[in-house]
Amino acid sequence: MQTLLRLSLCVLLCQACSTHNKADAPASTEGVASKNSTFFVIMDWTTGPKSAATSAATLSFYDANHHQPISVDSVAVVPWMTTMGHGTSMKDQKIVPVAGQVGRFTIDGIYLIMGGPWDIRVTAKVNGNMDIATVAVTAP
Repeated sequence: MQTLLRLSLCVLLCQACSTHNKADAPASTEGVASKNSTFFVIMDWTTGPKSAATSAATLSFYDANHHQPISVDSVAVVPWMTTMGHGTSMKDQKIVPVAGQVGRFTIDGIYLIMGGPWDIRVTAKVNGNMDIATVAVTAP
């Protein structure tokens, strides 16, 4: 009887922990923390990633615990191919805040010049602090 009571208590505690802050957490937790843990960013591709063509994505910024969307003062995105030691053109890139959504930006014109592994370097200024996160992606 005592074992059954302990087991029931464990099940209740596990259920309580798994639903904590679920409403505030991002729908997808696939993302990366910034180098200094200033923010957590999720990059969702809306088109692409494509090689030798432009792609688009949405960036969503959260606090370091991945729970609350955070305000971002500025954002820059630099596609970099570490294995080849070069980046790519950003002249057609447009980063626009999503109206009415804190910490959410659309990026159009991401150009990955060739297929292979890329690092998308996301630099953001949050509360006066600049930090960088690297999102790994492979362009076919």
